[in-house]
Amino acid sequence: MSYARLTRLNRGAFLSAMLILAGCGENAPPDQSPLPRVEMTGIATGGPATGANEFVPEVSAKGSAGRPRTALNGNGSRSYAVSLTDLTGPYALTARVQGADGDAREYSVALAQGFANITPLTTLLVAQLYGQDPAAMFQTFGPGGADPARITAANLQQARSKLVMYLHDELAIDVPENLGDFISSPFQAAAGDPMFDTITALSTRLDSLDSSLPELAGQVAQAARLCLVEQVTVTSGSTSSDFCPQSKSATPADEDSTHLDYLFTDRHGNTLAVTVDGDTVTSATYEAAGKSYGCAGSACHAITLDATAADLTRPMHFNNLGLTGTSGVVQINGLLTGAIPGVVLPVLPCDANNYFMVFADRSVVGICANPDIYGLGMTALLGNQQGVAPSRVQYDFDSLDANPNRPRLSVLTDANDALLALQFIDYDEDTYTPRRTFACKLADCNGVTLGPVTVNTDILGSDPPILIRTITLQNTALKGYDQDGNETGETATLTASLNTADFDWVAAFFNPPIEYPPAGSCPSQYQTIVATADSTDVELCLTQGGPALVQTNGDVVLAAGNSETDSLRVVLRAGIVIQAVISIHNQPIGFVCRNDCAGINVSAPDTNGLRTLHFDSALLHEGFLDQLTGIRTLRVNGGTLVFEAQIPQP
Repeated sequence: MSYARLTRLNRGAFLSAMLILAGCGENAPPDQSPLPRVEMTGIATGGPATGANEFVPEVSAKGSAGRPRTALNGNGSRSYAVSLTDLTGPYALTARVQGADGDAREYSVALAQGFANITPLTTLLVAQLYGQDPAAMFQTFGPGGADPARITAANLQQARSKLVMYLHDELAIDVPENLGDFISSPFQAAAGDPMFDTITALSTRLDSLDSSLPELAGQVAQAARLCLVEQVTVTSGSTSSDFCPQSKSATPADEDSTHLDYLFTDRHGNTLAVTVDGDTVTSATYEAAGKSYGCAGSACHAITLDATAADLTRPMHFNNLGLTGTSGVVQINGLLTGAIPGVVLPVLPCDANNYFMVFADRSVVGICANPDIYGLGMTALLGNQQGVAPSRVQYDFDSLDANPNRPRLSVLTDANDALLALQFIDYDEDTYTPRRTFACKLADCNGVTLGPVTVNTDILGSDPPILIRTITLQNTALKGYDQDGNETGETATLTASLNTADFDWVAAFFNPPIEYPPAGSCPSQYQTIVATADSTDVELCLTQGGPALVQTNGDVVLAAGNSETDSLRVVLRAGIVIQAVISIHNQPIGFVCRNDCAGINVSAPDTNGLRTLHFDSALLHEGFLDQLTGIRTLRVNGGTLVFEAQIPQP
């Protein structure tokens, strides 16, 4: 196992241990003069889905600030109590409910300490409130993730009303008018109680649909997300409804790019179309439930257009727009943003850590990035430090969903203070080989904004603090590359909002900045090769090479090095060096050359199949991600390595 891989594993294990210790406050020895206990109590139930003998073995709470708390419940009942010491409200809650029919994970929120139910109804309420899967909401609750500020009395009341309407319209479940607040209303988890009977009706309906609560929560979240992103209100007589686009497009006329047909479609298939000629709205049509309403010319004056934005989207204001149809008149109020001409952007179920890749053919990949590679419930990725100071810090944002092409966006920064490079890559789902690679580096990465560093002491305390910053990308241009690092001529644009996080002394302890080894440091058993790394004289300590390996495509690979410090890999194609990689002191970033490897001379095989390699002022550049090279250099001279006869690569 390489040093870099080992340190990453050690770091992840260390941070996991730190978080466990941070969450063990309730089991610590009591203070000699304890303060009054600050806690949340309530009823947690999965309803009939977990059986009559269910109990709550575990409840966890998070606040808008402070270390998360977990309580183990040993009383064998549905009642729970969890400490809120050191936590600041509002709060996010989750309970593991266990019963004869299995386990269920329920979620809830609360404005303040006191009483809060955790049930299937509160789980759906969380989905409605955040427009996000409740499990993902709880994991990312806090700075940079699921915003605690969304938990207000007004928002909770609105979310409840919308959820009640959703249950009626989609599942034919009527919530009693006197049921009260799903969160703060006490109830008995037994048949005959209106709250429990409603939970039972929900469970029965899900069974009849061969569905589950997590699946329904995802559907509720998806519908709510659309309206959280944007919506207009459509009023017909005394009835009002929200029109929330699920998809939108802007289609230009064949010969006139100033003539655009904007189309918005909601999840029910209802549509709102607006035709624009330059800065003038020429017509608008709303179609729903088989009925059509419209306006033309000056009758559409209640639609006003903002200037086209830099990303080619265009805000549209509907100011009590009246549309007439055979069934009467509808009024539309609100704001929608017209799509990029020719591009359809998906609506994503995440607030932060997301990005859109727009390709030249106008296709789009929208990704909710996994915010946590270590499973610590943090709202950002932890960087992997690489190289001498100032070190490079690489953040990898994988897809939160089970995307078969495994897309990954990688961000490389200089000591977390400057963006050096970006790379998007996805894979063929059958062969797992790179399918598309797009990247930019240094000044070519336009539209980049590095937000201020925020110090977070809630997760691990103040020693060490977590340093969080947001990187915003707006139509950043990327170039396409093939697997050999050659530009393909393809282009793509990237729009993103990404959270990055790192630690001060933790990073330095597990991934200390690596110094270049000084001259004279090679053990006697190694071949010494003179080099200059970024104006510093160093030595490469290499073994004589093993056998040359022939890859399936006919390329020949020569490799040398040692298990402690340096390594060398040279690739030959038709006898010509097309790529070389040298790592000094196991720096994972390495130095590379691609198709410009002058000064790396490899002989043809002699009669015994042996090859020799010699360096003649060969210049390599530090590697940026997979396809890009950076500003640090390595110049190598001398040294003759002998490689054994080639063998096919297994």
